Amino acid sequence: MPRRLPPLNACRAFEAAARLSSFTRAAEELHVTQTAVSHQVKQLEQWLGTRLFQRHNNQVSLTAQGKSLQPVLWDALERLAHGVETVANPASVTPLIISAQPNFAFKWLIPRLPDFARKNPLIEPHILTTDRTFDLANTDIDVAIRHADTVGVADSVPPDVQCELICAAKMFPVASPGLVGTQHIERVDDLERQTLLHVVGAADDWRLWLSAAGARKVDAERGPRFDSYAASVEAAAHGWGIAMGMDIFVQEDIDNGRLVAPFDLRLPRSAAWYLLTAKHFQKPNVLKFRTWILAQAGRRI
Repeated sequence: MPRRLPPLNACRAFEAAARLSSFTRAAEELHVTQTAVSHQVKQLEQWLGTRLFQRHNNQVSLTAQGKSLQPVLWDALERLAHGVETVANPASVTPLIISAQPNFAFKWLIPRLPDFARKNPLIEPHILTTDRTFDLANTDIDVAIRHADTVGVADSVPPDVQCELICAAKMFPVASPGLVGTQHIERVDDLERQTLLHVVGAADDWRLWLSAAGARKVDAERGPRFDSYAASVEAAAHGWGIAMGMDIFVQEDIDNGRLVAPFDLRLPRSAAWYLLTAKHFQKPNVLKFRTWILAQAGRRI
């Protein structure tokens, strides 16, 4: 039985206008006139027998039917474009745009990415390091990695985004071997006379760890502040003081002797790192990266 398909140009016009919330911006993207976009959208509405946009003054907004259709068409057009490209250029290298927060990118992801590149020579990873939020459906980003509290994380993710746990972490103090050796840091209360290095976005780390360790004399608030774990750990490695490290970021430095962990207590953190992908459509490149990164984290797929 033949498929009943709508006009392709009408689908493209509607999807662009819906994604950009503007007929004018859709026209610019498609290199046609605003009138042509409006005509194509009306053609699709007539074909479907329902309105997709509410039109008021110079603005448009999606109807319930339009909101339902937009991700379906985005998915279909992306699959079509990717399929055509694969047939036209079967051996061409395709980019995979990965957005990751700087700490995770520098200390966990990038050291492992050569393995992904060797196993997937036709995929070219592009790494964007940022903490900002974004709309996966309206950017060129294929996958994102973000840090979030494990409690309530599902409620904070948009319904069109798939969220999967990559890994959690445990925190504990780290310092240079020279500092620990010369300062004779053996008991938790020995931290009273040491410089504690803090991360601005994780102000409670030292307080939580010291409380769990039963420290009675150590002031958890004093010491210099840094805007990232990478910076505070680097300062610790150079002997400035003692940083609160996370196992997934500092284990390599511990293994090669650049850092040491003076105490055994490793406190689980309440937050973890998650892989975010568009739920409605996942390119083959995205699926390969998902399989690889979850395996790297030791998670079952």
